[in-house]
Amino acid sequence: MKYKDSRPQYVQLAEKFSDRIKSGEFIKGAKLPSVRNFAIDEGISHITANKVFVRLSDLGLVERVHGSGSFVIYESPFDIEKQVTEEYVNDQFNQIKSLKQNRSLLVTLLKNTTHICPYNFSYALLNPDYVNKLLPSVSSALSGWECKREYGNIKGSLHLREELVNCFSIKGSTENVLITHGNQHGINLIAQLLLKADDYVFIENPTYTGAVDTFSNLNINLINLDIFKLGFDDVEFEQKLIKYRPKLVF
Repeated sequence: MKYKDSRPQYVQLAEKFSDRIKSGEFIKGAKLPSVRNFAIDEGISHITANKVFVRLSDLGLVERVHGSGSFVIYESPFDIEKQVTEEYVNDQFNQIKSLKQNRSLLVTLLKNTTHICPYNFSYALLNPDYVNKLLPSVSSALSGWECKREYGNIKGSLHLREELVNCFSIKGSTENVLITHGNQHGINLIAQLLLKADDYVFIENPTYTGAVDTFSNLNINLINLDIFKLGFDDVEFEQKLIKYRPKLVF
């Protein structure tokens, strides 16, 4: 079912305009369209359009000057005219690489380039409006269940592990199956089991940033292996294998 925003129209429009201002589309000092023109462009009444500008003013984004119009007073950290060049990306990278968290670094870098692509699909964030709408429904749906307030099995749901053993014909019992909370959790468990500080690990390039974070946190030496159309370069792989003798290939 399609989600319908129940908020007043002027609130919705003000939020959209606010996003445009914060993204740098309208820089500080820019003059905004008149209330009359905005009403015409959006197909709304003059009263609704005026409410939008009043709300933007209340949010501290816009200053309304009588007889002159509305002007942006918010200074966006983004520059809509700036192009994402290699030099720009490297500069952003160098500013935040001290975090030593590649995933956080990537997210930060993407946040600083939202003026190029306003929709960021690199990480998941729940929209609070959807959560607020869904939570009552979820609570209602679960109200008839007899849920025990206790931690689950450390290896994951027994029933799920039984199904996995049967479905994939896994040798041994369910005790040999462990369900992780995601791939990074699995990588972390393997790394802690098999590796120690200063060990060498071969890692494909490019690769999953979460894995880089996990290995880096354990002070593992990462050796890049470039990926080509058919995979690793066999000659390079053999040479590095002899030189580094890695404990793991990711």
